[in-house]
Amino acid sequence: MEIIDRKDNPLLNRVEMRFVWNHEGKATPTRKEMVEAASKSEPNAKKELTYIKDVRTVFGKGRTEGTALIYSSAESASMEPGYVSARHKDPVSYTHLRAHETLRYLVCRLLLEK
Repeated sequence: MEIIDRKDNPLLNRVEMRFVWNHEGKATPTRKEMVEAASKSEPNAKKELTYIKDVRTVFGKGRTEGTALIYSSAESASMEPGYVSARHKDPVSYTHLRAHETLRYLVCRLLLEK
């Protein structure tokens, strides 16, 4: 990951970075990989307070561009919309989801799979 532009935003208590990730011949990096790389590039950054937005990948180019927002506190990061926060949480395994399935939802899922 190469940082193209970095700005401190004291009003929102965050650092805003534009980045480019060259991945010629490899798969597009996952959001988790982008979060890890962005948080490593900023001293004292925490992965759980790092958000990746505006990701653009051009088919066949092996290049991904995007924006990383690194907040300094959970209170500051709470301004991100709920769907953005949910998107940045660690994924839950299918087995874990099945463990919490109720009979009602199991019947609905089986009917939908027909």
